Amino acid sequence: MPIEYKIYGCQFMCGTRHRKNIKEIQEHEEKCWYNPKNKTCITCSYGKIVSDFCDHPEMEGCPTEYWKYRECHEESNLEMEFKQNSFGQNIIPITDCSKWKSKKGDN
Repeated sequence: MPIEYKIYGCQFMCGTRHRKNIKEIQEHEEKCWYNPKNKTCITCSYGKIVSDFCDHPEMEGCPTEYWKYRECHEESNLEMEFKQNSFGQNIIPITDCSKWKSKKGDN
């Protein structure tokens, strides 16, 4: 006889791991960066991730240094650098931003 399991995922489709416990997912959704209620750079029409690089001809082998940062196009003089996780994969967004404007057009 087949066994069925029910698992739950984030409604904002952020990529978080699915879980068997609905309470854990609900807790995650409350603080999820993709939840428009949290007013993060990810859901903001002004937010942008910029990839940049710099060549170093003064060093042997002319290595290239790469980095990423967030920009806010509402605050034109503001260039925001954010911490990355230990693997350098995520640039942590600002939450509850006063300049936030929905990408979908509804505030």
